[in-house]
Amino acid sequence: MKRLFKGWFEFDPFYVNMNEHFNERENERMSDLFKVHLLNKEGLDKAFQLSEIYKTIEAWIEEESPDMTRAKSLALTKLEESCFFAKKTIAVQTKYQKGE
Repeated sequence: MKRLFKGWFEFDPFYVNMNEHFNERENERMSDLFKVHLLNKEGLDKAFQLSEIYKTIEAWIEEESPDMTRAKSLALTKLEESCFFAKKTIAVQTKYQKGE
């Protein structure tokens, strides 16, 4: 079986030919998924407000379940995941990006 990667981010052309799998429009869309979005002051304020909401929920979980259980661990993990994607909804809006 051929390896997908020869080295760090070096594609094996025999196994993966990116040009065969994506057209130009799809490549542009995919690259937008992984852009770094620097926030302006308004965006940072929104992200901070969101963090405060999530801290309140975390404190409630900690108070209601002081022992570390699987359910608590999953709740905190999913809360972290939810916070990440909620902040991404802020970051992808151009009105909250630096330089916009």
